[in-house]
Amino acid sequence: MFESRLHKILFEEVTANNIIAAINRTRTQHNLRPATGNPELRKAAKEHAANMAYFQKFGHELPESDYPTFHDRMQLANFSYSDAGEVLAAGFDDPSRVVHLWLNSPTHREIVLHPDITDIGASVQYARTGKPYICAVLGISSDEDSDYDDDDDGPDLIDLVAKYGKKAAKSIWKRLTKS
Repeated sequence: MFESRLHKILFEEVTANNIIAAINRTRTQHNLRPATGNPELRKAAKEHAANMAYFQKFGHELPESDYPTFHDRMQLANFSYSDAGEVLAAGFDDPSRVVHLWLNSPTHREIVLHPDITDIGASVQYARTGKPYICAVLGISSDEDSDYDDDDDGPDLIDLVAKYGKKAAKSIWKRLTKS
């Protein structure tokens, strides 16, 4: 029971890291290299997910926000790219289901499975109602000094614990010991 609850918390809850992991699993299944997490793209994704949650509106353009268009958010992120795309979801609590839905849309599938994608950022933000709003931004870096490492399959659990330390361990423990 403990192991199944831990697995759900680490891999099945809708979090930014789990969205990225699900996208990268899908890319790997299609013989594409995984995208590398990028803080600039995370900033663009967080800005949009937070605004969708705040305004409780779903869409690629939010005229009422400070950064209403994808182009505006990419300028905010200051990510040097040759191409980029944004995929959105709302109301889902399973990252694999979200990616599955994106793959069933030709436009979103093209973004997720673009063979030249190098970088990714994602965010999950919650509205006052508890509804999750998900945004992932994938891009092709035009920076010639890319940090991509072909041998890197992304962070594993040991890396995550080392990175987030006690705070993550306490959060996971609280979730595991909930009745």
